[in-house]
Amino acid sequence: MKFFLNVTEQDLDDILRSFKIYVSVLGDEYKDTNFTGGVYCEEKRIELYYNIRDHRFFSRGLRKEIPVKEFNRVK
Repeated sequence: MKFFLNVTEQDLDDILRSFKIYVSVLGDEYKDTNFTGGVYCEEKRIELYYNIRDHRFFSRGLRKEIPVKEFNRVK
């Protein structure tokens, strides 16, 4: 079993095309949306697993929260 953490959309595309992928894990916010690699996953019948995040620690949320915390800390 291999796990890949991608950095960019191009990284994801490269990973999907370079390895035999059976399952792709995404945050549940991507359900019913168009996302990078979605069409490729569908074409190659890669199973999509939508992970429900019941905590606030995910990259999108942290990217928004960290600058606010830093700004308030510097004040």
